[in-house]
Amino acid sequence: MDGRKLHENARMPCSRSLLSTVLQDKALREKAEDELHETAESRGEESRDLISWIEKGEEKVPKLTDSCYLWSFLRTSKFRQDATRQRMRNYWYSRRKAIMQVMNDIDPASPDILNILKGPNAVYIPLPGYDKEGRKVILARWNQLDVSGSAYSFNDWFRAITLVFDALCFLDEKVMVNGVTFLMDAKGVAMKHLMFFGFNNCRKQFAVMQNGYPIRIKQVHYINNNRVIAFFLGVVKSVVTAKLANRIQLHGYQYDTVFDYIDQSSLPDEYLAADYSGERAGTSQEIMERFIRENILEPTKLDFLRRLYSANNISEDSDTASSEEDFDDAVAEDSDHFFEDAMNEEEAESFFEESVTQNTAAKEE
Repeated sequence: MDGRKLHENARMPCSRSLLSTVLQDKALREKAEDELHETAESRGEESRDLISWIEKGEEKVPKLTDSCYLWSFLRTSKFRQDATRQRMRNYWYSRRKAIMQVMNDIDPASPDILNILKGPNAVYIPLPGYDKEGRKVILARWNQLDVSGSAYSFNDWFRAITLVFDALCFLDEKVMVNGVTFLMDAKGVAMKHLMFFGFNNCRKQFAVMQNGYPIRIKQVHYINNNRVIAFFLGVVKSVVTAKLANRIQLHGYQYDTVFDYIDQSSLPDEYLAADYSGERAGTSQEIMERFIRENILEPTKLDFLRRLYSANNISEDSDTASSEEDFDDAVAEDSDHFFEDAMNEEEAESFFEESVTQNTAAKEE
């Protein structure tokens, strides 16, 4: 296959509306070049090399060659071909054998999935616009989780929130270049919320996020944080990279300082002060319904997401033992820092209390 044909394959319909963003936005173009080593030449050359590797079909990676898909992985890996390929291998290994298996063959327009994302009890809400550094802000309200399991299972919920992340990471070029900021609202979070995730699921999710998923997490802000969150972050910081751990900031219950990073005009009405008189983004429900309509159900984006989740044309006899071993090693290394997977809520509470006691004693010394 010649280079021109490879280049044409990268320009699938879902990507056309995204192709010119970096070229037209000078600030974004300069940032991509400075931080990601991206130029028009490197983008074209590395995309062609990546497509050539994919088209050979020698590894368990589907022949998906949309520009938005390729560039998401390339940018996350700063246009390093080997790192990009390894991250892509890990992503698809997770889609075959790890936590991302639940995304195979789902329909992004399914009412069962969208109903979890909609409504006043939405957990992850991408806020309109971008923060002061051009990053997409994702508000997470863990206390809105239905931890009883009556409304949805963990797998159902994970499908829904992964759909949100995919719509951002694969279809928003500013997210690819600038990354994301998380605003974590921990109000009312108790051990039962952590148990809903399950420590085994957390272990797998952290491994995927760090080693396989095309996402750049630039900041994490916690508000209304309590001792459960302190305990959770103690676990998190033991498994994430030092760079990411240093990007986590706690703002407590008086969180005016978070407005130094996130403009109030993008926050849901529920988070605004009574005397706030500036522009409003709407309620959480209105923001989420608008996001779904514009970023998931928009026809070209929906087409890409459907193909992403049905991309199962992977040769089972191809040799990817090394990539599977690398990913398994990463998961195993991360899991060393977590509790036993079989720990129940009572045991977790006990472990938590013991951890708090130990931490208090250490500080007093």
